[in-house]
This record gives sequence, structure tokens and C-alpha cells, in this order.
Amino acid sequence: MLIKAVELASTFPPSGRVVPEIDRDDIREIIRHSYRIVYRVSAEAIDVLTVFEGHRLLPKGAVPED
Repeated sequence: MLIKAVELASTFPPSGRVVPEIDRDDIREIIRHSYRIVYRVSAEAIDVLTVFEGHRLLPKGAVPED
């Protein structure tokens, strides 16, 4: 189920919502059941940065500063 969500995001990366804790357009997330899948969009691919329980805030250090 989570893998299918990531596969879908890879076909249309902007489909994920902008992560509310971060002010960056290249960092997106998909919420599936009780999980948040946070990924970075680049010209060539998406990179999954973290997967965690949806009731928690984004873990510190999960998103690179660049």
C-alpha cells in the first residue's frame, strides 16, 4: 500500500501536498492511512526522505537544508 503510493507519486510528483512544516515547493508528502510519506522532487526522480506515523510532526533532520 505504501509502495503503491510512492509509485503513484513518481508518475506525477506534484500530486502530493506541500509539507506544512516546511516552506519549500520541492518537498511534498502523501498521507496513506496513518502514515506520512515525505519526498523530494527533482527533475529526474523523487527521493523518499522519510515515512512516519501521521499524528507526529516531521522529525528533525528528515529534510536536507539544500
